[in-house]
Amino acid sequence: MTYKGIEIGIPTIGMIDEFIRKEKFNLDAETIYEEYAKRNWLTRKGKPVKTLESIICAVNGVVNPGKSKSQK
Repeated sequence: MTYKGIEIGIPTIGMIDEFIRKEKFNLDAETIYEEYAKRNWLTRKGKPVKTLESIICAVNGVVNPGKSKSQK
């Protein structure tokens, strides 16, 4: 998995929190970490997660459908 274009392996809660804060999403880093750790860092379709940014944006789209970060 990559973050900021760099291979990171499994992300830390701190990395997840950093991206959430940067994007001003209303999400909990620990909850996201726990969810994906349970799935062995696989998507719902069973494919390996490619980027940290993609999973956080996907979660944000499910939690806050139809809202851009400026609407929060």
